[in-house]
Amino acid sequence: MSTRKKGVPVLLKDVLWEGKEPIEAYEFKFISNDQRYRVVTPKACSNFWVERLPRELHPGLEVVKTFSEASLCEPFETRIVVRNAGKREILEVRARDVLPPGLKLVEPQTPLTWDIGSLDPSEGREFRFKVVAAAAGPHTNTVEVTSFDGGSFATNAVAMVGAPVLALECDAQPEVFSGRPAEVCLTLANTGSARESQVALELPIPEGATLIRATEGGVSAGGRVVWEIGGMAPGASRKVCATFTLAQPGSLAYRPSARGACAPPAQGQCATRVKGIPAILVEVIDLEDPIQVGDPITYDIRVINQGFVILTNLKI
Repeated sequence: MSTRKKGVPVLLKDVLWEGKEPIEAYEFKFISNDQRYRVVTPKACSNFWVERLPRELHPGLEVVKTFSEASLCEPFETRIVVRNAGKREILEVRARDVLPPGLKLVEPQTPLTWDIGSLDPSEGREFRFKVVAAAAGPHTNTVEVTSFDGGSFATNAVAMVGAPVLALECDAQPEVFSGRPAEVCLTLANTGSARESQVALELPIPEGATLIRATEGGVSAGGRVVWEIGGMAPGASRKVCATFTLAQPGSLAYRPSARGACAPPAQGQCATRVKGIPAILVEVIDLEDPIQVGDPITYDIRVINQGFVILTNLKI
């Protein structure tokens, strides 16, 4: 009690309130010499109740760490929640995030140590920041938490970082005759584990060939047929086709390529053989006209191969 007798403070130990009704009082807690205390003083008088509070290991302290959808192509968010799930206040709570070598802060100035202070029962604090990954795959992240009552402990969270992978197939007609349309189709797929935000597909026009048409909005630009595919989710695929003609016998060599904002480029290759067509032109001309009955006459016969392959076994 805050009373004095002959100038000396009077201290009564182990005295309990025996009233039948609750009283209004002030309460506060403090730490002294690594020990936690609770103090209560009634409003009606100047008495003080002081008690030493026991320590408990992790008295209801919870830590949860989660990641948003993690992709190698762009930054993703990490979220830490420190919460008091117990029934009494927890003092001097601190948290520290230990990033693994494969994860890096988007903003290097972001602190990864938080002095939370005290947490009342059911109270929590949340922290968010963004990171980028150096490689696809699992990345284990550790959060260390300390408190006055609970010492220290750590919890781990694993970020599964996905990455897009482009695969390109080229399918063309084996052979056509010269001057006839030849179609080639390209199938592009994202075989990876993350979305690719922007994909473009290009097909160089073979030498000597003429583009007739292209499906799915393909346009001719700079000697190439270009398709702007856009975004592709994991497992998605797109098929486009183009039709060419070649006037002379030869080969239509197709070398398509695909590129994305994050995924490595993909390439394909196929070809169409263009065959020539034999075409015979026969001309017969009489050199004199008219002639007398019984007179000799000479005819000029011309045989012309108008095609693109050699004629064999020709008889007139």
